[in-house]
Amino acid sequence: PTSNGNSGGDDKNDDNNNIRILHAPSGLLVAATGFAPDADHILNVAAGRVLSRISVYDSSMMGCGSKSVDPHRLVREDLSAMMVDAAMSEGGRPVGVQLLVIGQSALSSRRR
Repeated sequence: PTSNGNSGGDDKNDDNNNIRILHAPSGLLVAATGFAPDADHILNVAAGRVLSRISVYDSSMMGCGSKSVDPHRLVREDLSAMMVDAAMSEGGRPVGVQLLVIGQSALSSRRR
């Protein structure tokens, strides 16, 4: 069966936001495509992890692009582990994300 039977759900997909700015001062961005609920979940987890890391550091470090918002750490320590755990847990399934891009915007004032 196709998803055409959910015409109400298809209208909502037009509002789907597949890219998020995680930390504006450093220009940290994340984008995901694939199964919409899984992509949205990954974007929410990434935003939550960045927010929790930033809140640990004082505000003087927050604006200077500290290691708390390192995109490599976000992928390596947070998102990769979450995706593997989801797939390997009992009754789990692979996360339906076709493309996951994390990086820094070239337009960021803090990017070197």
